[in-house]
Amino acid sequence: MKKIITREAKYSDQQVVLDLLKILNKDTCENGFIQRYFSTIESPDSAIFVSCLGESVVGFVEAKSIYTLQSPRHTIIKALFVSENYRNLGVASRLLDCIENWTNRSGSESIVVGSRTRREDAKQFYISKGFELFKEHNIFKKKLNSIA
Repeated sequence: MKKIITREAKYSDQQVVLDLLKILNKDTCENGFIQRYFSTIESPDSAIFVSCLGESVVGFVEAKSIYTLQSPRHTIIKALFVSENYRNLGVASRLLDCIENWTNRSGSESIVVGSRTRREDAKQFYISKGFELFKEHNIFKKKLNSIA
């Protein structure tokens, strides 16, 4: 088996990252994805890392470093996904290591990640990596009519 390499995402990874995102979240909005992807790669406050087996991307992680009035700078993992055939091979751990290193360099004080309550495997993974469950909450969304 070829070695799995983890690296920063490239512009050319956009389609496979979109394909993986659509598996992770069937509600992923394709409209404007390329612009959002390029903006994320170019932003010093955002990061995307991918894990590859040969030339094939088998997983990715997206994170953003932010601060709010309520809290100092911290990193939020927006998405972490590994293709089903490559799970339990350490891919997610490598992606998480990349985000931890990036977070340390960005000056953030912590990493926050959310996971659906039904994803017991994800919960156990994050706990095994030193994360603590600190909040359970509901998330609400209101769709607005576009003015444009």
